[in-house]
This record gives sequence, structure tokens and C-alpha cells, in this order.
Amino acid sequence: MDNNVLGTSICPKDFDTAARQHGRFFARYRLAGNHAAGKNVLDAACGSGFGSAWLARSARSVLGVDLDETMLAEAAHWMLPELALANLRFQKHDLAEPFAPGTRFDLIVSFETLEHVRDPAAVLANFAAHLAPGGLAIISIPNGSKELRDGDWEPSHHVHFSAEDFPRLVAASFGHAEYYSEILHRGLRHYLRKLCGGGRHHADDYRFLPGLDERAKTWVALCRGAIMK
Repeated sequence: MDNNVLGTSICPKDFDTAARQHGRFFARYRLAGNHAAGKNVLDAACGSGFGSAWLARSARSVLGVDLDETMLAEAAHWMLPELALANLRFQKHDLAEPFAPGTRFDLIVSFETLEHVRDPAAVLANFAAHLAPGGLAIISIPNGSKELRDGDWEPSHHVHFSAEDFPRLVAASFGHAEYYSEILHRGLRHYLRKLCGGGRHHADDYRFLPGLDERAKTWVALCRGAIMK
């Protein structure tokens, strides 16, 4: 991939740019990548597709879905023949709507999605219905308590999840979940990048610590044991 070909700050065209411009977000895809090898993957609310493409580097197949046609048009970049990601495809899909009968995914990832939908429980139930036996769903949400406390929530956020709300919601669709907080780690590399003029937090600057830390901006759940309804 030509790392000199850059997209906009919203739609990066290479992974180096994604790691710099979308560090907190891209760090979650790196986490998911640890579970993607040889798997059939759903990237739910894939946006411009750079995360889907990252997962496709090791997955058996990746389907990225979104409702935003502009983002899906940008995502088509990642299917260019020279990028050699023949196992990657994108389509428009409402996450509350079932996929084709018999469709199962070994890994489902959905980052910063549930706060944007009117019925988060229906979306998680749909994920559970299409998760293969032994599969894993990785879900992230913003810390709604911190959003409300700091007054920095987005107008598009319909729901603000607390540390009590999130596990309760997950438990309705999955039998087991491990929870993590995405924390900014200001290590040596972070300060070296700052000295060199790097204004954004890089994906390398984030760590995932067990538990739901109220200081974290983002919480992540690794969910197993889909509850079929």
C-alpha cells in the first residue's frame, strides 16, 4: 500500500494515517485483530472501512455494513485490486434487521454504535442471533456517565450508558462478557511524538485495562455465549 496516498481525516486511505488520525478508534480494531485470524467477521457500522480492511489482513472474510452511503462509497477504496483484499466486501444494512437466514459470523465487532441507535437491545439481540457457536462479539461504547458529567456528548447520541447500564444491556443477549476500559497511556513514545509535532494521540498510546473505569472515555465488552430468543 502506498502510504503517501492519504484520504481525509474522516476517511484515511492507509493504516499509518488511521493510527495517527484515529488513534483511539483504530486501537480497538487492533484489539479485534487479535481475534480475527481465519474467522468470518462482521464489522457493524464500518464507516469508511479502514477497520474492516485491517481485520481482513488475517480474517477468512470480512463484511462491513453501514447505513451511510457516503461512507460506504469511501470504503470501496479498500477493495481496489492493488490492495489485495479479496476477502473484504461492504454493503448497506440496518443493524436491527436480520441478515439472510443461516448467516453466522465467528467475530462481530461494533465500535461506538449502540449510543447512536434508538433500540440498542434490538441491535445486540440481532448480533447474538447471527453469532456462530463459540463466536465472539466485541462491542465498545462511550462512557455515558463521563459524557454527561463533562458535558461533551454528541447530539447524535440517543443513549448515555453508565457502568451499570452497559453490563445489564449485554447480559440480555450474551451469557458471558469481559469488560475493559480504553485508557490513554502517556509513555515515552507518546512524548517523543509530541516533541516531533504530533498533535493527535496515536493508536500505540492506548491500553485496554480490565474493568469499567469511570475515568475512561470508552468501554469495551468481549461477549460470548449468545442467548438465543
